[in-house]
This record gives sequence, structure tokens and C-alpha cells, in this order.
Amino acid sequence: MASTDVQADGTYDLLVTAGSCTVRVEDSSGQLGAGWYSTSGFRYDAASAGTVSTAAHNATGINVTLPLAIHISGTVTDQAAGTLGDIDVTLADLAGATVASTISDGTDGTWSFTVIPGSYRVSFSDPMGAFLPGWYKTGGYALTAGAATTLTITTTSRTGLVAAMLPYPHITGVLTGDGAPIAGAWVSVRDGSDSEVAGATTEADGSYSALVAPGTYWVRVDDPGTGHVGGWYGAGGYVHDATDALAVVVTTDDHTGVSLDLPLYPTITGTVTVTGGAPAVGITVTAATDWGAPVSSTTTADGTYALSVPPGTYTVSFEDPTGVRQGGWWSAAGLALASAGKDSIVVGLDGMPGIDAVLPSALHIRGSVTQAGGGAVAGVAVSACGSGDCWTATTAAGGTYAVSVPPGTYRLEFDGGSHDLADGWLGASGFTWGSLDAADVVVTTADVTGRDIALPAALHLSGTVSNEIADPIDGATITVYDAITGTVTGETWTGADGAWSLTVAPGGYRLAFAATGYLGGWYGASGLKPGPASATVVDVTAAGIGNLDVVLPAATSIGGTLLDQDGIPVTEAVVRAYDADGRSVEATGLDEAGNWTIELAPGWYRIRVEPASPLLADGWYAGGTLVDAQAGGEWIKKGVETTSGIAITIPWAVHVTGTVHGP
Repeated sequence: MASTDVQADGTYDLLVTAGSCTVRVEDSSGQLGAGWYSTSGFRYDAASAGTVSTAAHNATGINVTLPLAIHISGTVTDQAAGTLGDIDVTLADLAGATVASTISDGTDGTWSFTVIPGSYRVSFSDPMGAFLPGWYKTGGYALTAGAATTLTITTTSRTGLVAAMLPYPHITGVLTGDGAPIAGAWVSVRDGSDSEVAGATTEADGSYSALVAPGTYWVRVDDPGTGHVGGWYGAGGYVHDATDALAVVVTTDDHTGVSLDLPLYPTITGTVTVTGGAPAVGITVTAATDWGAPVSSTTTADGTYALSVPPGTYTVSFEDPTGVRQGGWWSAAGLALASAGKDSIVVGLDGMPGIDAVLPSALHIRGSVTQAGGGAVAGVAVSACGSGDCWTATTAAGGTYAVSVPPGTYRLEFDGGSHDLADGWLGASGFTWGSLDAADVVVTTADVTGRDIALPAALHLSGTVSNEIADPIDGATITVYDAITGTVTGETWTGADGAWSLTVAPGGYRLAFAATGYLGGWYGASGLKPGPASATVVDVTAAGIGNLDVVLPAATSIGGTLLDQDGIPVTEAVVRAYDADGRSVEATGLDEAGNWTIELAPGWYRIRVEPASPLLADGWYAGGTLVDAQAGGEWIKKGVETTSGIAITIPWAVHVTGTVHGP
């Protein structure tokens, strides 16, 4: 599409490509009507426009006489006749399609549209959200399109239309918890599908005011985090269940008094004793659920505890931090030593008392952790896992540990990563890398001791990533794949010095490298490889492997030449390559021979050329020349090698000229 300005004497000169076109004229001052050229005179609609042929020569005498403009205009006010500025005003046809839009003047609230003959409706919307959207209605303001006034325009303007917008109504009330105001809580206003349509945050006195459109709503407050139970507004104020919620019907006036008083959390209570009936003091009691964070408390001197929790379904566990007493889970049949035997409890608004437990003396798996040189290692996490549960402990200053467990069969896992020691398991003859080789530890009626282990040093893969001139590449991604399964076992990134390191277990691996602005690939002993099939498998046995260095080449280029139809090089033009997502890269410049180059990563691209000379047409590369439409542009595949020799012959521009007259 080409455009130009009409000169002071009414003449114009358009540069177009050869073929055919239509001509539209618009008066930016709004005094004259906008429309199309036809051989029989001015036309308002594009369907009646005349076609101008530019196939073989310039088109002259394409003259247009514009009529005076037709306007629909008016003022936006509030209900007190105060003018409203910055209101979005939309002109639509009777099918609801937008014809034009504007914003009311910030000083006097006026607005205006230039129109062609037809039937219209005018709508109004406040971007600040203080006034209800609606339509112009003679003598009022309509909230629906069906109640709006239809403006039928022939040759006469309609002016002086006043739209008095209605303010949004509000739902207001006060939120309290056990009688005291709750500040900073979110009050949610929801529609019939339980979707939130509005809301407000409570003030210091618990009050809130939610701006809504007329309609039917339900008001809900989720758990405000103050130890109070969320719920709904009901006939008596607060109700817990949505089925008891009361509909709030809002017209154009505020709906007040929608207040809720939230109850406190219910409690889970009970008594924890030891075998023989004495109270168990200092026991950690935890209520856990699938949908929220666990809640814990500690038993007091008489063995009792209380957990304040939102209503819901929970499991309750017991743990002795000293390791003297055996932990477990609550069940109706007594303490469950394995999670499979635990029972759930359902806590309602009235709470749940009587969740008691009797803890027997604990059994332990004991041992010590050293490093390969023999020194004790403190702070190593030790896990005893079996029957779906894991029990944990941490090594003390002397490297010793004691994991409290119920009777059962376990395998011991050790996490040495924080000490640059290997992670692994206790096997029949000491450390082993995998769980399948771990030894079973059977605990019956007494502690199991002597489960000692020496952790070897961690195994590392390491190397550097640089470019072709040996500069380090910062932020390159290294992904490690298992050579047998193809699954990802680790990922890391290079630092400013291009170095990287990753901890692995013994095994075979393939390494992939990627960095922005460079061609990625896979590690190969003889250099970068294009895919995993040609990559070198890195075998890790008893020691780590370093010097896994790679060099990433920079992304390569695409290029060619620009010539006019006489074969003369074009030296001033913008050349851009566009990918499928519309992102573009511009050529760095043209030389005297019309040569251009664009640095690109591999992919598919379309080329657009915009010459500086008005004598040359712009367009998209296709078959050695340029075409108007982007969709007609030729896709060029850019591989890992430089693509060159794309010769583009630019066609001459074609002109349409004429004169524009007033009425």
C-alpha cells in the first residue's frame, strides 16, 4: 500500500508497483468527507471504488471531488451534568462491528466522528472503571445495546448528543474475626459460575467496598491467614458452605451491609504418653494435609497438645526429637509405625479431640561416616528407607549417626554432596553408587550398630566452552544425557571464564552444548558434533574426567546482491530477514557492488528490501525479484554454512497522479 499528501494546489503523486490499484482520499482536518475514486465520481464505500490500471504506464487524471464531511458529535457527562474527559467512545454499526473510536476531550468532555451515510450506535466506556459502560440514548443512558438510540445518517450531521454516564454501584460491608476487625483481607465477589468478577481489600476497621456492575453475586472470603476460617456471606452473616450462601442482587445503587464474622480455626487435641502411661513431654505433633502446609506443636508437661487448623482432612504424626521414643502416625487402632497404617481424620468447625498416642522406646540404626582418607565427616544426611517411608538423621561432630526407626528392613542412603563427597548407599562391603546394590539392614527388637561407611570423593565432569578465537563463552548451557537411556542426568552453565563442572555417578554420558549467538552441538573427541549419534560417549569409572573442552562456531550469514532492472547495483536500501515469528535482522550495509550480508542462526527466512530511491519499488524477495505481499515472499532455508549469491532485481516504481477538489 502506498500513500502521499495532497499538495496546496490539490495535486498528488503516488508511487505504486505495476498492476492495478484503487485510490482513497482522506481529509486530515475532518472538514471534507473521506472516500474512493471512481470513473463516475466520489464514492463512500470501497466496493464502489474504481480500479486504476498501472500495468503498462503511469495513470494520470485520477481526480476526486470530496463532499463536506458528515459528523456525529456530542458530550459525555456524569449524572450531575459535569463533563467527563478521557472516556472511550465507540461508533458501531447495527451488527455491533466497530466503525471508529475516539476519546472524549479532557477539558470539556466533547467527542466527534466523521461518518458516511448509514445507521449507527454510540457506546461509552470509562478506562478508570468509575462509570458503567453503556450507549447513547435520547434523553438518558442505556446499559444494553438493545435500549440504545439508533442514529440514522443520510447527508446531515447529528450533533449535541449528551450521554450522562451512571457510576458503578458497590457491594459494601465489614469483615470481622471472632468480633474483631480483620484488616488487609481480600473479599471476593463471584458470579454464578463461581468465577471472581470483583473484589476489595479490607481497611483497618474491617470495612470494604467492591465496585461491580448490576447483577447477581455471591461474596466469599478465603482463609485470611489470621487464624480464622474463610467462608461465604449468608442469610445470618457468615456461613461456611457455598450451598448456604446468599445471593446479593445489585441494581444501579450500592448494596450495603454485606458483613461477615469469621470463626476461629478449630483445634485437634490429644494426649501423648509413653508405654506405662507417663506423659511424653516435648514430642513434636504434626497435622499434614494434601492441600496446605503442615502445622506442628509440642506436647506440654502433661503430654497434651493442641493444633489450630483450617477445617479439612488430616493425618497426624508424632516424633521425639531426642530419638528416645519411637515416632509414628495416629490410627484408630493405636500408633502406626509405618505410614501405610495411618488413618485420616476429618476436622470440622467443632474441632477434633481425642487424637492420642502411646510411644514405645525407639530402635536405632547406628554407625559412622568417614571420607576416603579416614577423617570423620559431620553434617552428612543419612536416610533409612523401607516400606515406603524414610527416616533421617545427620552425622554429629565425630561422624556418628543414629537413625530412629520402627522394626523393619531398610537401606541406608548418604548425601555427601555438601562436602564434595559422593552420594551413595551402604552395600554389603561398604560404599556403593546405586540403590540396587545397597545392603538390607533388618531391625527387630534391638538397635543395629556398626553400619559404618567411607564416602569417596565426588566424581566430576568438567571443561571449558570458547569461541573460534579462544574467547570464553559465558552462560553456555551444558546438558548431560545417559548414554544408554538418553535421559537427562544433569545440567549446568559456564561462568565468565567459560569453565563448567558437574557431579556424576560412574556411567556413560553424552554432552550437549548451546549458547546464544553460536551454533550448538555435542561433545566429540575430535571436535563439535551435530547430534547425539555422532557424539563421543564419556565413560566415568573411578575418577572424574576433565578437559572436556568445546569450541562453538558463531552463527553464519546469508547474503547476495541488489540490482535495478538495468543491471546497475543498488547501494542504498534496507535489507531485512524475517523468521516465521516475524522477528527481523537487518543487513549491516551495502557496498558499491550492491552486496548485502545478514548474520543469522540456521532456520527459515523471508527477505524484504526497501530501497531509498523513490524510483524503485519495495517488496519481498521471490524468484529473483520483489513482490508486494509478504505471503508471496519466498522462504529461504539457512543451514549451518554461509548462504550467499541471492541476487535480487528490484522493479521500477509505478506512479498514480491526479487532483483532489473540495465541494
